[in-house]
Amino acid sequence: MPFNSFSQSLISDNILWGTMDGPSCGHDESDCRSYYTKINGDTLIDATHYKFVMNSGDSAMTEWTVAGFIRQDNQKYFFRKVNGEFDCLLYDFGCSENDTLNLNCWCLDSKTYFLVDSVRYSIIT
Repeated sequence: MPFNSFSQSLISDNILWGTMDGPSCGHDESDCRSYYTKINGDTLIDATHYKFVMNSGDSAMTEWTVAGFIRQDNQKYFFRKVNGEFDCLLYDFGCSENDTLNLNCWCLDSKTYFLVDSVRYSIIT
């Protein structure tokens, strides 16, 4: 399965995302929703530095809730749910051909592994 990934600075207090979720993990199609996500502030969990991931479901973005925590370790980005006991790999921009990545952050009742068959670099100007 082809999977493209583009490197950027993901952890910054100045970025805002508009997101739409669709059905996954056995949910039906009526479970679609849209929301805004931003990175806001710092915290420590078990002596590890994270940034807060905040979500807002209203278009005026007046109410924000903590959705989880994100951190960077070299070229890897990890997410931890609010009540999560472990980190989940979101991105690995340092992966190499034949690496196996577990990128299943949302349906943790099963493991989803991806085999990296190739890595291609492009410079976009």
